[in-house]
Amino acid sequence: MTTLVLSACERRGKISGTHGEIQYDSKNVRIYKFDKFLQPEAAKIFTPPKVAGGQGGGDGGLMNSFSKAVEAVINGELSVDQAQAKYVGCTLKEAFMSHAMVFAAEETRLGKKIVDFQDWWAKLEQQLRSH
Repeated sequence: MTTLVLSACERRGKISGTHGEIQYDSKNVRIYKFDKFLQPEAAKIFTPPKVAGGQGGGDGGLMNSFSKAVEAVINGELSVDQAQAKYVGCTLKEAFMSHAMVFAAEETRLGKKIVDFQDWWAKLEQQLRSH
């Protein structure tokens, strides 16, 4: 009897370089070195600690960082920009821009054209301000 296990939400990847390869999935990271003495079966395997919560703990971590940023602003310790940079790692505008880039890329794909992101972003900002 054969058992088929599907992992729809499992993240996997492989990064190949000149001297080796890194393979990862939701459970392990395997490092292979390309040399004549190390066989592919002799990978170094690392198993990161499991983190509870959505997105492998990322959701909770983001909310924790956001809460610290809000608290620092409320307490007068940091400006909004300083708190975002220190605790979240980016400003709100930078977060929006990184997400907007996906929509610009989709416009490029669908329209089969080159989209200049700076121009695209400026037009979007103008549209948002006019509403």
